[in-house]
Amino acid sequence: MNRRLLAVVLAAAVFAGPVAEAQTLEPDGASPHGRFTRYLASAGTGQAFRVAIANPGSRAATVRLTFTSATGIPIRHTLRLGPSSRATIDPRRFPGLEATGFDTIVESDREVVVDSAFSRDGVAFASHGETSAAGPSHTWFLSEGATHSGLNLFYVIHNPAASPADVRVRYLLPAPRRSLTKTYRVPAGNRYTIWVNAEARSDPALAGLSATDVSAAISASTQVFVERVSYRDRDGHSFAVGHESAGATAPATSWLFAEGSTGAFFDMYLALANPGSESARVEATYSTDSGRIVRRQYMLPAAGRLSIRVDSEDPGLADAKVSTTLRSIDGTPFVAERTIRWTIPGGDGREDSHAGAGTTATASRWAIAEGEAGGASATDTVVRVTNTLSTPALARITLLFEDGSSVEKAVGMQPFSHTRLSLAREFPSADGRRFAVVADGGPGAALLMEWAMYPAATTAEWEPAINALATPLEPLSEDDSASARQSPGMLALTDADSPLRTSAPAAQQTSGGGPDAPPSIPATSAPGAATFNLQVATDASPDLTDLPRFVSSMTSRWATSQEKVWALFYWSHILKRQTVPMVLHGFELTDPIRNFADYGFTMCSTVTGINQSLYEAIGLRHQYWDICNHTVSAVEYDGSFHMVDSSMSNLVT
Repeated sequence: MNRRLLAVVLAAAVFAGPVAEAQTLEPDGASPHGRFTRYLASAGTGQAFRVAIANPGSRAATVRLTFTSATGIPIRHTLRLGPSSRATIDPRRFPGLEATGFDTIVESDREVVVDSAFSRDGVAFASHGETSAAGPSHTWFLSEGATHSGLNLFYVIHNPAASPADVRVRYLLPAPRRSLTKTYRVPAGNRYTIWVNAEARSDPALAGLSATDVSAAISASTQVFVERVSYRDRDGHSFAVGHESAGATAPATSWLFAEGSTGAFFDMYLALANPGSESARVEATYSTDSGRIVRRQYMLPAAGRLSIRVDSEDPGLADAKVSTTLRSIDGTPFVAERTIRWTIPGGDGREDSHAGAGTTATASRWAIAEGEAGGASATDTVVRVTNTLSTPALARITLLFEDGSSVEKAVGMQPFSHTRLSLAREFPSADGRRFAVVADGGPGAALLMEWAMYPAATTAEWEPAINALATPLEPLSEDDSASARQSPGMLALTDADSPLRTSAPAAQQTSGGGPDAPPSIPATSAPGAATFNLQVATDASPDLTDLPRFVSSMTSRWATSQEKVWALFYWSHILKRQTVPMVLHGFELTDPIRNFADYGFTMCSTVTGINQSLYEAIGLRHQYWDICNHTVSAVEYDGSFHMVDSSMSNLVT
């Protein structure tokens, strides 16, 4: 059936009260035309695994989950998630996912946060959690990893493309050892696991991977997802202790870590990897809760890796809560991860650990979807928030529960300070409940946030453990900002006994008519009493609100890079005219949104520049060619570059 969907969105309106939104799971239906897409590359229902999804916005979100197992057949379900709420998804309830490994893609028409939590037995063994990835990539980098001390190292690769992927893994080893390389074939729409320890035993060319620290630089012919998983055997249990982390899609010249602990209980390690051909001089700035700053410099060899035990770097770091900034002094990019290990009190010398990836940027708002307090496992969720600026900050910490209710408090933060919050202790009303967490520092804030979960299901404290970086959120939209301004004021607090401001579920706040009543709008209002930002979206034309929505509306229904490029070519052809381009402030207008929404005037150079922005937005490598007084673009997919001439309307494949 040929359908035309028309959605009229009022971005700021005055209602008598919010409308309750049920969290219901339905069979697969129409795509939510996802503007936001998140990915989880490694999971399995043979063990305890769950997905947490949070909607931090003020409007309901339509969320579609796509699970792909080794069969390559996708299993889809749709979730309607109310505003300021979260939901827990147990994939074992879906036929075909009862006991298998799979990858997960989450698409939504609103910004959502997606985390996962995993345990081999649901109680005490090999627990780890992960923040979802933003998208696939041709390149991935993993700095943490080892095959010694009983550790088993795995790389999990998922290929969502319709064609096989040739994946080249360059194993980076400590100096003076040289890197080792091997190429693997990953079938289309499938996943592949590399057991690095087994590679060292079975392939003579990779024997150097035995009993060593190891990092990896991975490149693929199609866009893939990569995660690293490490396990250690213990007490007769195979793979009893573990941690995992998604890779970084690119090296960077700086990395930030909000969390860190050293001392008699904790040991903190940093793993640095340099995939480049030139050595890198890296400066580490360690900042403790006591205000002490320690700086150290390290030489990171080309195509190599380095492990740093932070406890031993300075007496002031021997027993401290510490955040870390790593910076390349000479501009050579690198990658970094942090691991914290500890001996379990009362655990007969047993050890556990968790690992976390760094981030390259701060944000004013962060969120996690996976949070829990109390319950049968006596769980505590801990967040650590860092204020990276030289001015004080006021961070609003909000817990979003599954019934749509919330509780929040404000925490005052000094310049360059860190706040560690035990949410079970700070929010007594969270006991026995699961929740999402939003940390909002307001406009201009520069925060970092990490999270950890410690279910005390056994008699040993701190066993098992989960840790991951939180997800940065987009700045508040106009309507969300208005909602925040209309909420009751908060008192800045720093102590654990501070009063809380709570809100009831949305259904209880709806005025008149019960929870199913439609929102009401005043019958009359004075001129200018309300401002409306009217947006009309249809599946017959792209969404030109901004670049992310524009690209998503053109490409979200296509699976392969080739199809996405063709879709971009089609719409840029439809939306532009071959004529003298607009000139603003002395420059031709190559902003895709401004040009296509307002003018549509392009020559070859203009539309070629626009193409570069579009290819960059979907994560493809691209080129700009000047050929005999004519310009064209080239874009890489399926292992080679393809010329796109949007001026003469040629697409050469």
